[in-house]
Amino acid sequence: MKVRAALSSIVALFISTVVWGGEHEPHRYTVIQIPDSNATYPRDINNQQIVAGFLYRPPASPQSPEESDVLVGFVQHKRLVLSVAGLYNDQMIANGINDRGDITGMAIAASGLSTAYLLSRGVLNRVEFPGSYATNVHGLNNKGEFAGFYYTPTAVQGRAFVYRNGEYTTLDPLNGQQGMSRAFDINDKGDVVGDFQPDDGTLLPRRGFLFRRGSYTPIEVPGALSTGASSINNAGVIVGTYSEDGITTRGFIFWKGRFATVHIPGSSYTEVSAINNNGKIVGTFGTDEQVLGFRSHFREFWK
Repeated sequence: MKVRAALSSIVALFISTVVWGGEHEPHRYTVIQIPDSNATYPRDINNQQIVAGFLYRPPASPQSPEESDVLVGFVQHKRLVLSVAGLYNDQMIANGINDRGDITGMAIAASGLSTAYLLSRGVLNRVEFPGSYATNVHGLNNKGEFAGFYYTPTAVQGRAFVYRNGEYTTLDPLNGQQGMSRAFDINDKGDVVGDFQPDDGTLLPRRGFLFRRGSYTPIEVPGALSTGASSINNAGVIVGTYSEDGITTRGFIFWKGRFATVHIPGSSYTEVSAINNNGKIVGTFGTDEQVLGFRSHFREFWK
């Protein structure tokens, strides 16, 4: 489905508050905190430093105390934040953005049904893996290729895929085993990262993967119970999230065979969502009061 949606479908929403981390902290980072939002989730950053993501904000006129917060997709450039508007007042999530300004994400209807989309050159395109009943789309590159995962009526667990040259292709980091797999990003070289978890009754942990030139390589933080790879840039730097105990999460950077931890001081958890070709990273961290986004450079956490 293609719907002509002139760029007026992305409308000015509000101005963000940008706060630098204090100099007493061991790493320099920028907090992404958008006024009137309850939680902010940056999901991607392109090479022009434009951030795409989503946030939760209270409903404008709640009908009851139990009414849930509203999901809003956003694009942030410097101090300007724009909302990503969908059709029929759907709630929106923005997951990926490339250097052309194309955006991938999810539109969620009032019924709760979700639809994956690609917003490209003012056209809102529905993304649907053939034969699936649900599709999630995440990272995309500057060639218009994107990665995600889908569900079929006979498979209740997700299966990773990539879209390139006009075709959808299933990825199989599970090597034929039953289980879950998800793809989250693809760089301009066609390298794909994501995670997978075999379903063989042994409760094996979630593991990250790199798909490069037809081969799969596991990405596992040493000593971690679970690892998920969320983004890769053209230099091959991979970022993601890991947990040592299955409860507390930390971000990671993987480069030249080495891992480094990303942890925002004082946070209860830290997740790294994306890295661009300039080494800029974005992610999310939680405190006792709220969920905030952040941006930094991977070398600020590299030892």
